[in-house]
Amino acid sequence: MTTNHEGLTGGIPTEIKTVPLKLIDLGCNKLSGKIPQEMFNITESWKDYKYINLNDNNFNGKIPNGLQNMRRLTQLSLARNQFTGNLPSTQRMLDLILLDLQQNRISNSCTGNAADLGFTGPLPDILFTEGSKLQIVSLNNNCFSGNITGQIRHLTSLRYLDLRNNNLAGKIPKQIKHIDNLKVLLLGGNPQLDMINIPNGLKRFLSDNDVMIDFDLGKICPKGSGGVC
Repeated sequence: MTTNHEGLTGGIPTEIKTVPLKLIDLGCNKLSGKIPQEMFNITESWKDYKYINLNDNNFNGKIPNGLQNMRRLTQLSLARNQFTGNLPSTQRMLDLILLDLQQNRISNSCTGNAADLGFTGPLPDILFTEGSKLQIVSLNNNCFSGNITGQIRHLTSLRYLDLRNNNLAGKIPKQIKHIDNLKVLLLGGNPQLDMINIPNGLKRFLSDNDVMIDFDLGKICPKGSGGVC
């Protein structure tokens, strides 16, 4: 890496594996290239990051599988780069509070060159893992696919969820109503996601708790009506 008036340029050197870091903050530079596998080499006991911020650079390619070993991470921001492919498992990152992967997609839609689609594949598995401490999740403007499952109820600390402009499908799960701390829920721009047939109990939860949403709840039936009104 080198530095100039525009910030750091170049790539992350493989020698990073020899540096005892707990925090990596390289956001808002001109760094490029792929993330070296060595960055997540935890053969040494001290190699277990708590904070990784690589947002607003020009990184590309897939995230190395070694990321799944970062059990102590509390914040992971890879936003506004050109990363692609499936995100490695995040299931063991139970201390993660912030997950920001937004705006890695270059293409206007989830078709075309794979290098332009941002993150693809299923949503990060930490979203459906019991014991997760996630509070802020920004995954918008990628090409994540599949369903939002009812296991999302495990995110009891979640306050902000942005899944806009992906390739999600299926129904919005009624179990979201169990996320008592939720303040923002953004789901627009997923053409295959059913945003019309929303469970009535979820509608009441979103309305009664003044959750900020980007879709129309439609008519809300009174409690005890069985969804008939």
